[in-house]
Amino acid sequence: MLNNIGTEVYATWSEEQKRSEIQKLVQTYRSGLPASILCMTAEAIAGSRGDAKRHLATLMNLADRLEAISSAEQEKKEIRRLVRAVLN
Repeated sequence: MLNNIGTEVYATWSEEQKRSEIQKLVQTYRSGLPASILCMTAEAIAGSRGDAKRHLATLMNLADRLEAISSAEQEKKEIRRLVRAVLN
């Protein structure tokens, strides 16, 4: 139940609120947040992987997304897959 609290709250947010929070995540990523945390949290906020991908594609340029994918190459297989799926 506690794992779903954020998801339930995010579902009540408007698209503008979601985009604003994901933008803050992108800024935090640029300050050192791991790409895996960026992707997992963006997916939770957006409500789906596709929506997270759409938001991140507009908030990050291609070079930034490719750099984030590259930075996750040393992570576990599941994390690499997530980062590639959300940012590619």
